[in-house]
Amino acid sequence: MTKPLQEELNKVENKISKLLDAHLENLLEADEYHNKKSELIEKKVTLKQKIAQIGQKGNHWLEPLENWLKEVNQVQNLISRNNLREKGEFLRKISSNPKILARKIVFEPLGVWKIYLNLFGREQKFLAAEPLKPLGHLTI
Repeated sequence: MTKPLQEELNKVENKISKLLDAHLENLLEADEYHNKKSELIEKKVTLKQKIAQIGQKGNHWLEPLENWLKEVNQVQNLISRNNLREKGEFLRKISSNPKILARKIVFEPLGVWKIYLNLFGREQKFLAAEPLKPLGHLTI
C-alpha cells in the first residue's frame, strides 16, 4: 500500500529538483519558483506523513500474529511432552473455565483461538481434550 505513495513521493522530489534547476538557469521568476516550491514541499510533507501513518497502523497486527503462531507451534511441542503443569498453564492461557467431565477436559476457547476454530467450521461452544497419555490431542 505504501509503494504507490512512495512512487508519488519520488515524483514530487524529482519535480522539486527540476524546479530548482529551472530557477538556477533563470527560466522562472523568483515568485513563481517560491509558489511552486511551497506547493510541492507541502505535498511532499503530506505524502511522508501518510507513509509514516500507514507504517504505524500497518504493522500493529504483526506482533500479535507472530505471538499466536508461536503458541500454535508450542501446542505441537506441548502435546509430545509429558509435562502436565505446562499443559495446564497453556490450557488456562487459551481458554476459560476448563472442567473435567467424563475424563475429558472441556473448555471454551478465548480470543484468537475461538476465531481460528470458527474459521474451520468449529462452531461448538466447548471443546474437549481427551486424556490420551496425559492430556493428548484436542478432539474438535
